[in-house]
Amino acid sequence: MSRSPRRDERRAERSGNDGAAAAPPIVRVGELELKPVGDGTEIAIKGMPGSRRPGLRGIRDGALRIGVTQVAEKGKANVAILETLADALGIRAGRIRIVSGATSSQKRVRIEGLPPHDLAPLLEPLDIDDADTNAARS
Repeated sequence: MSRSPRRDERRAERSGNDGAAAAPPIVRVGELELKPVGDGTEIAIKGMPGSRRPGLRGIRDGALRIGVTQVAEKGKANVAILETLADALGIRAGRIRIVSGATSSQKRVRIEGLPPHDLAPLLEPLDIDDADTNAARS
């Protein structure tokens, strides 16, 4: 038994969803997904505490790798990761927050006020593979 088209229209009107407003597209920089959330972007990162060289280390396995010299204890590395990312993007660290993975090296962070289409050009130079970097050093 099928429903009437008019019934479906009434349901759409009540829910406020007329089908016209589609979700914004997910932007990709290499393997990294830049997911639009509100007026910002959510991305996957891999924190690398205790690194010899702090800074953004490229994109690998779908995550932006961020090395920091701080050790992973009492949230020190998380603070350093957010500060490192903020410095690289030229924004305040307060605009970035950890959405999930606070106690894991794999994290999701939300960057407020920076939509995916504005964030992508800032991350494109990081779309490198470790093999490429190691080959360039030889």
